[in-house]
Amino acid sequence: MNGCRRSIPALLLFLLAMQSAANAEDRIGVAASTRPSADGIVGANSQTLSPGSEVYANETVRTGNRGLADLVLLDATNLIVGSTSEVLLDKFVYDQAGSAGSVVVEATRGTLQFVTGSQDQRAYQVNTPYGSLGVSESLAKSVISPPKTGTSLSYGEENDFRGTTTGSGGGTTVEVVVKPKGQKRGLCLNGRPPQYGRPCEVECEVVVRLVKGTGANFTSLKGKRAELKHPNDVVCITPNGDIVHSTSTESILEFEVAGGVFPAIVGTQAGGNISVTTPACISPNSPSCQ
Repeated sequence: MNGCRRSIPALLLFLLAMQSAANAEDRIGVAASTRPSADGIVGANSQTLSPGSEVYANETVRTGNRGLADLVLLDATNLIVGSTSEVLLDKFVYDQAGSAGSVVVEATRGTLQFVTGSQDQRAYQVNTPYGSLGVSESLAKSVISPPKTGTSLSYGEENDFRGTTTGSGGGTTVEVVVKPKGQKRGLCLNGRPPQYGRPCEVECEVVVRLVKGTGANFTSLKGKRAELKHPNDVVCITPNGDIVHSTSTESILEFEVAGGVFPAIVGTQAGGNISVTTPACISPNSPSCQ
């Protein structure tokens, strides 16, 4: 009996330590919709992602064989992580008034659709084990309606960013497929592994497709730079670090995105809407934090 009593404080300390670690990182967005299995991992802590789950800086999003996670960040950046994928939310600095913002994600393996948000488009970067993707130019800010500091962003069926952000035509949309490190089979130009034992015409380690926007660029680890200037432009990075250009009117992802519009959230909270309140200060580098 006494042993049980002595174990309770230890358990409480353990739970408090876990909660403290979970809150150590800045909250940067929310999961709009998910499909099992999808997990968010920060350090030694892991959470199963569901509609309305908050996501944090330095969180790794990992999906299973049939998993999917559709994430919306505080600056209206939209990330859809496909199945058998791993993406690190590496850096998030929100500067809606200037050009000091930075949104960096690291796609380790799998598939990702990345739609830039309300900040200067040059703030966005996707790193892979084979090189880095950036957005080439800046869009006119009048195109996008960024969230106002201190206001509540509601993700519900009737108010889910439709018509106000990149999902309705504002930002640059790219698709990325990354071969896992150590996997013997490469990717073909369509972003898929070779089918029925037939080798790819060109073997790729990463494939990138520009869906829409002002343009994107990919720089390989060897310093070679590829420009994606027009929608449907595709680049392949070969095992030798060479760049092969092609075009495709079809998606290179294994999942479908309906019209590039953020899906209505599945499920409800707090009277029918899931709300995220934008804090006045999101990052120490943001002007509102000075």
